Amino acid sequence: MKSVKKKITAMLLTILLIFSGSMIAVDVMQPVTVAAASAVKLNKTSLTMTKGKTYQLKLRPAQKKVKWSSSKKTVVSVSKSGKLTAKKAGKATITAKVGKKKYTCKVTVKNKPAAVLTKADKEKAEVLKLINKERKAQGKSSLKMNDTLNAAADKRAKELTQLFSHTRPNGESCFSILSEKKYQVNYRSAGENIAAGYTDAADVMNGWMNSPGHRANILSDSYDQVGIGYYYDANAPYRYYWVQIFMGSW
Repeated sequence: MKSVKKKITAMLLTILLIFSGSMIAVDVMQPVTVAAASAVKLNKTSLTMTKGKTYQLKLRPAQKKVKWSSSKKTVVSVSKSGKLTAKKAGKATITAKVGKKKYTCKVTVKNKPAAVLTKADKEKAEVLKLINKERKAQGKSSLKMNDTLNAAADKRAKELTQLFSHTRPNGESCFSILSEKKYQVNYRSAGENIAAGYTDAADVMNGWMNSPGHRANILSDSYDQVGIGYYYDANAPYRYYWVQIFMGSW
């Protein structure tokens, strides 16, 4: 009976609602979409840069009229488009102004880290030093290190592990490397010294200076630039391989 009474009550309520419908105000809620304004902000609010590097600051979403400024232009400058250029070590604040609103980014500029010299770099530098010491003693002008010649000399030093000769493993002259696409050196005169088995710069320079042909190349007036190659291979017959490529430029 309890269940029956509930059903009857429910039915009566339904009927009352139906018949009293004219007395009930019905509000129909339509879905409303509210577009919240996106907050304007910089893509970076703090930044660490290395001297000489650049970075593009941006406001998001993009704004039409932005006035950029730097608190210390000598540390970091900023272009009209928001491009930063790190000038010297220090700190500065970059400000982007849109109307009355300001957005800032704190920038720290650091110096470039000191290059870490490898053993090969140190040995090459020492060979150059000893070359110019010998030339100075003979009243000759110093030779300048040429990076392209260095790269070519390094390749030649590696080739010596296959064939210790002024002829390359491919059968061509040692000077053919200067015409390769990677190097393409335009030279007036050229010379090459090679050596193997010498463990350091002083050792190999002593060997070259005590050989008439090698000594002649080192002291020649025909050259003004040099590339120095060094290659070490524990499994190669002599392990240590050295190359000097001399060049007289036009």
